[in-house]
Amino acid sequence: MPGPLLPCPRRPLDPDERIRGWYENELGWATVPGAPVRLIAGRRFDVLDVPVAAGHAALRRLAPGTAPVAVRGPRMWLLVAAGSAEELPGILRWLEWGGLPLDIAAVGAGGTIEAPLPPGPPAPCSTSRPRPC
Repeated sequence: MPGPLLPCPRRPLDPDERIRGWYENELGWATVPGAPVRLIAGRRFDVLDVPVAAGHAALRRLAPGTAPVAVRGPRMWLLVAAGSAEELPGILRWLEWGGLPLDIAAVGAGGTIEAPLPPGPPAPCSTSRPRPC
């Protein structure tokens, strides 16, 4: 009579892989291999990196849920339409702000940012039934 089925040994869930899976599988955003998880800009979105106060002021003028944002210390990343980073210098010239010392940076095609943690509580561990080895 065979003994009880035991689950196969498995490595612990890597938080970076859970984050990577969320971005790649849920949102369809490309990531860079390795840790920490980095998102590739210029494909699905570009990033405007601004001071938090400026980001909050911009968000007050937008409808709720218009654009994803992430706060990293004193900086806010506004995720905007792909191609926006290339257009930023021209927009600033058009507004006649080109000569002003603005604390803004744009990350577009060829750039990456560290992936913010996904919203909500961490994903639970798998509850699938153990399978025989």
